Amino acid sequence: MTVGEMKRRSARYNQGRNTLLLMTAFTLINLLLALFFGVARFPFSAQIARVQFLAFLTELDGNILYVLAGAILAVYFLCWLLSKWFRPFMLLALLLFALDSAAFIWGIFSWRTGIDAAFIAEIGFQIWIMLALISGVISWMKLRGVNLEDLVEEPEAPIETSAVADVEMTNKE
Repeated sequence: MTVGEMKRRSARYNQGRNTLLLMTAFTLINLLLALFFGVARFPFSAQIARVQFLAFLTELDGNILYVLAGAILAVYFLCWLLSKWFRPFMLLALLLFALDSAAFIWGIFSWRTGIDAAFIAEIGFQIWIMLALISGVISWMKLRGVNLEDLVEEPEAPIETSAVADVEMTNKE
């Protein structure tokens, strides 16, 4: 593995972590909006931590829903925090989000009655988050076992431009 490839894979892993943090932040905003105003509609968030969706899934009500949504949110935050030092937590976040997506898809067929632009945006963001997490996990898997002593420096390609070639031609004459 070259140094450049290792940097690209590390950047993809960090991009997955950043996406996880952003999703967690928007989920927190959704939870706070639902708690204080009764509405929550940011599409870039975990669906299962939405209070309305939890009410539909569990048939619970009241403060228990907010505690359950907060616990789910805390797990996502811990996955983000711990994935900096223990990379398997990115895989755990991916698995949790896959369960979240499965519950979201199940909710589509049993809860939704129509498709609107916001709904399509929610699906698009679910796919985006999933792809970012998958990319982060794949990068982690490929970086596993990389020995820093075995890294190969990338050779610099020679610069061959027409101006350099013209100067060389005039020097030869």
